[in-house]
Amino acid sequence: MIRPPVTIHNRIDPVLIVTDVFNESGNLNNVAELPAAGLEVLERRVERWRRIAESATKQSGRATVPKICAVVAFGDMNWSNLSRTRFLLEPTARTSLAAELGASRRESCALLVGPEGGWDDDERELACEQGVSEVTMGPRVLRADSAGPVALALVQAAWGDLD
Repeated sequence: MIRPPVTIHNRIDPVLIVTDVFNESGNLNNVAELPAAGLEVLERRVERWRRIAESATKQSGRATVPKICAVVAFGDMNWSNLSRTRFLLEPTARTSLAAELGASRRESCALLVGPEGGWDDDERELACEQGVSEVTMGPRVLRADSAGPVALALVQAAWGDLD
């Protein structure tokens, strides 16, 4: 089975846990999106995350090491590199991720995972201007380090990758 590529854009710390989980579940790309104030410190961690991704790839028997991209501020993201199917995880959204996945093509998608405390209004507005759909995963508000892996599992289940 050819897996549709899913790119996860994390605006969280610890990215380390999420990198492991995404890799074990077959995700191909992981981009850390963090506030500008933390960029310098986190840029030094990217190399470590890459080593962890490589190690997790070997341990889980995967053939492809996920791409861990450089850390960028949310406003500096290169939106043209994202899949045309884009979801911003937002607990207050009116549409569910499951409903959107049922209506979307199974070619690829990008999941934008926000920080603890949620996205600010400017970030949500920017994402909407870039064609990102705000989606919820239901009535529960998950921690940022849990939301990404759960969303990835929902994508994989909806697109038949867990059969």
